[in-house]
This record gives sequence, C-alpha cells and structure tokens, in this order.
Amino acid sequence: MRRLIGIPEAIVGFIREIIQEMKLVEFPSRAETFRKTGIVFGASLLLGLLLFGLDSLFFAIRNLITNITI
Repeated sequence: MRRLIGIPEAIVGFIREIIQEMKLVEFPSRAETFRKTGIVFGASLLLGLLLFGLDSLFFAIRNLITNITI
C-alpha cells in the first residue's frame, strides 16, 4: 500500500519536469519554418522526379528486351 501512495507524487513530478523542459525548447520562427518546409517540398519533388525517370528508363529497357508493349 505504501508504494501506491508514491505513484501520484511521481506523476506530478514527471509533469513538472515536462513543463520545465518545455520552457527550454526554442521553436523556429515563422520564416524559418516556411523556408525549411520549402526545402522539404523541393527535395521531395526532385526525388520523385528522379524515381519517375529511373522507373521509366527501366520500363523502356524491359520492353526492349522482352518486346512487350502495353
């Protein structure tokens, strides 16, 4: 029974530590968020185009080898 009494205190202590830690977090500015979002979108677009190109190339090579047309 004695162990159960300490559980709420532990939870309260944990929540206090979370609040203290959140005060130390430095969030990015709006401009920095938009800039980094643009970088992610651009990189995703480039990677998508690269994969599309490679897929098209391998598809064409397979068609040349097997003479299959779709």
